[in-house]
Amino acid sequence: MANRQRVWGLAKRLQATLTQLDGASCQRSALGTWFETTPDRPDQNMPEAEMSVSFVDTAAGRFISGFDMIDEHDRSHALGYQHGNAMWRISLLPDEPIQGWELAMDLSGIKGIAAVQSDGKLTSWVGESAGLPRWRLKEAQGVSAVKAEFDALKLVSISRDKLPNQENWLNTCLWYPEVPKEGLLFNGSRGDKPRPKYNLPVATVFFGESDGRYLSQLSEIVVWVFDICHVAGVEFRFTDSSYNRPLSYVGPFDENYPARRNFSDSHDSTVSFPIDGPSGERLSSIEVHTKRTYVAGLKVFI
Repeated sequence: MANRQRVWGLAKRLQATLTQLDGASCQRSALGTWFETTPDRPDQNMPEAEMSVSFVDTAAGRFISGFDMIDEHDRSHALGYQHGNAMWRISLLPDEPIQGWELAMDLSGIKGIAAVQSDGKLTSWVGESAGLPRWRLKEAQGVSAVKAEFDALKLVSISRDKLPNQENWLNTCLWYPEVPKEGLLFNGSRGDKPRPKYNLPVATVFFGESDGRYLSQLSEIVVWVFDICHVAGVEFRFTDSSYNRPLSYVGPFDENYPARRNFSDSHDSTVSFPIDGPSGERLSSIEVHTKRTYVAGLKVFI
């Protein structure tokens, strides 16, 4: 009887998702195979006046199911599954093509989206974006064609006609909590070029903000060490504690920390680097020491 109740509960959750298919077919042309003809792509960028994003509710949460681009002539260019009772609109700059999107990614699909306008600025987000890694899909040239992939009703992948610059860190990695602004130099610990594939988000922290407004109040950098020798995170502390910023994991570490202990005498520790920000001391660089796949040491220069 208990097993029947479990199956019935799962079936009801599935039924709630399937009912959202009623009257909602996948819009636009299916992707052709090697042997199939595909429609010609537009040869110029289409200025969009508005973008409507549709969502679907599943047991794992709400995901994007499709979107609709409205051009300057009020013509609709729909892609994916449209649900009129769960749509949000993004207003775009008139007579200007967008340069791409930023996506808020979940392991099961895409939960939020914002358009990158012709001036490089983001529109407001629709869907869920807070606390999720983000992927940038942007190029200076406008968008004239889009490919989307779906898992049942939800959007899991989106690509554009012109491949973004793969030498650019901003276009190649998942970022958390947000994609850094353009113009910032980012040198990875293994060289200037990003790795071909990142499985985990690249975490960033602007501990003094992008304009350095809080650097004069920086008082201490604390490195948190897990299991004797694994650098787990860095904490930037200020004379005003409300400005404190963590990067990655800071302790104390409990059983929820996503790594196992390898040493029989395992213990955690912290290393403190005092900095006299009010007197003008500034962090100039950090030297990173790695061992296989983890950071084993840091050297701070001021």
